[in-house]
Amino acid sequence: MFVSSPKDQKSPTNQIQFAQRTEYEPKVAFVFFWSALNVQIGVMVMVHGDDRGLVLPPKVAAIQVRLVRRDNSDKVDIPVSNLVEQVKDFLDRIQENLFDVAKQKRDASIRVAKTWDEFIEALNQKKMILAPWCDEMEVEEDVKKRTKGETGAAKSLCTPFKQPDLPEGLTSLPMFGCPLPD
Repeated sequence: MFVSSPKDQKSPTNQIQFAQRTEYEPKVAFVFFWSALNVQIGVMVMVHGDDRGLVLPPKVAAIQVRLVRRDNSDKVDIPVSNLVEQVKDFLDRIQENLFDVAKQKRDASIRVAKTWDEFIEALNQKKMILAPWCDEMEVEEDVKKRTKGETGAAKSLCTPFKQPDLPEGLTSLPMFGCPLPD
């Protein structure tokens, strides 16, 4: 049998008493209470930790800081004495890396199409298509109708400054049935 009763009304700790089957005199059980600090550290580990490490708040990591780059998982320990300079450099490298990765992904998803078959093939591969364009709204509406499918339809997004070279002597865009823009 377990009985929980306060030692006295002002004490926040409880006495847990139990009686053994052979003895009926109550005994006091050893009680382990988590301190507030232990609970806070446990919660911090659960909230801020993952398979790639633990991100500690600055007040916990008062002597040095470990930066973990989420973009490439690099880890760097930085003494607090030159934290500002090294964190700035670290953030610049993260920015450069994120830009380079995004540019590589963008470049890998662009296809140049000079025929309707190349256009449709690239569209089915969910690529961005760089194709000669006449800038006419009626032609865009026609392309939307002709390409409408389960994944949507093709639409013009922007006109890049650098255009792909067109075959010499071309005066119209047979794949869209329109004249070349001036």
